[in-house]
Amino acid sequence: MTDDFDIDIDDFLKKYDTTVKIVSLSAASNVTGTIFDLVKIKKMIKADTLFIVDGSQLLGKKVVDVKKWDCDIMIATAHKMFALT
Repeated sequence: MTDDFDIDIDDFLKKYDTTVKIVSLSAASNVTGTIFDLVKIKKMIKADTLFIVDGSQLLGKKVVDVKKWDCDIMIATAHKMFALT
């Protein structure tokens, strides 16, 4: 993370190499409320890397355009949307 609580892109690129098969990120931080630029991240990863997004912190608070994220899998926990735990 950067000092302003965003994803450290330089650190991500240092760690993202040919051995990485899955990139899994939260759409927003449940601690800071930072909404991450998933479109920017998606553009950096190779087509053979599975891109998973946890939308739990964002769903129910913002309009979510999953097509824009271009993720392979989007997950969310229902308890964040007033469902049973």
